[in-house]
Amino acid sequence: MRRMSAVSFPGRGGGGASSAHSCHRRVSHRRVSHNLSVSSSLSGSRHWSSLSSLSRTVSCRALKKTRVEDDDDELLDAGDVSEFSSSAMMSRRKYVAALASLAAVNLSAGDLSAAYAAQASSAGKKVVLITGASPGGLGYATAEALAAEYGFEVVMSCRTVEKSAEAARTLLESRPALNVRAAEMPLELSDLGTVSAFAKAWKGPLDCLVCNAGIMAAPYGTTKQNHEMHYGVNHLGHFALTNQLLPVLRNGNEPKVVSVSSAASFLGIDVDDLEWQKRKYEKWGAYGASKAANVLFTDSLATREQAAGSPVKAFSCHPGVVNTNLARYILPESMQEKKRQDEVGSQRTGKLFGMRTVEDGARCQTDLAANGGNANGDFYIDFNKPYRGAGMKWRTDSNADKLWQTSVASCEEVGIKI
Repeated sequence: MRRMSAVSFPGRGGGGASSAHSCHRRVSHRRVSHNLSVSSSLSGSRHWSSLSSLSRTVSCRALKKTRVEDDDDELLDAGDVSEFSSSAMMSRRKYVAALASLAAVNLSAGDLSAAYAAQASSAGKKVVLITGASPGGLGYATAEALAAEYGFEVVMSCRTVEKSAEAARTLLESRPALNVRAAEMPLELSDLGTVSAFAKAWKGPLDCLVCNAGIMAAPYGTTKQNHEMHYGVNHLGHFALTNQLLPVLRNGNEPKVVSVSSAASFLGIDVDDLEWQKRKYEKWGAYGASKAANVLFTDSLATREQAAGSPVKAFSCHPGVVNTNLARYILPESMQEKKRQDEVGSQRTGKLFGMRTVEDGARCQTDLAANGGNANGDFYIDFNKPYRGAGMKWRTDSNADKLWQTSVASCEEVGIKI
């Protein structure tokens, strides 16, 4: 397994493991707002030079004029969530200023298009299951791309049967020739019982599972089994689903598991306090930890399946900063209303902030689902760009093993055998 060097990540820490405490140095909001090029605004961290090849300077004029009003946060529907990296800035006000900084780990949409088109190939008919496939999100865009570009059969799953049916119906209304269908069972990742029932009811082959659904920066809450919500939904629900579907996947055609993580994983994870019982809860830290769990889960799954002689491969990825409904959690209502009234203008403005369209954001996970990656277990910071740089000191065999064993125990408590 790859060994990553440490990064000194500016901002207020989100409760990473002790090995990631170097990430918890404070930097002023004024400094980040003044220049949102990572190479300059984060110049206090020399380790960020490893990202310089991916950097692009983003204008911060609009951000400097934006005033974010505080309001109550709410739980995101799994299908609404594009994996928006948060940086180490815990407050939403600082998060807005940090958005453009995260464009440093993105290529421009123009850079992606030609490369993505070149990768698209006919890989034979395959069946893909995507979690969190509601309209407007990355899962929906991934379903459309896999069905349209590759001719795959795609099963779109959401928290309820009704939401799944709506997603498939909406896509088929615009593209009736696509081979997509709604999942026949609800997939509520905050309830391991529902997850288990979904897996047991699965019929037919399965060649790829895209673990896309998730929540982001929610107030403290717990799942039905009393697990912290980010850990329970973003990691544990997908852990249980994947492991129960592995017997089917192992018989698949070039089978893969793609986990949608985030550069917010750089915030780190404390595998000795996954439930946030020993520290003050930080919603951004909890989100980042759950995204780090996605990477560690991918590492363990790839290693274990390979050791067992299984054909299943696993990859994780950061889709970039994506312009979706998630903007309602970081922008004032007046700006949200303008976005609703002028989606085209919103996408154009979003590019000034280094944001991607949903279609561009889905390209990395789409390519991994269809074509796989360079090496089993790789984490992709962008389309066709596996990341092995700084910021992941927490990515160790021991952390991956501990997370796996803790997850197994949590599943076995409710009768799910791993």
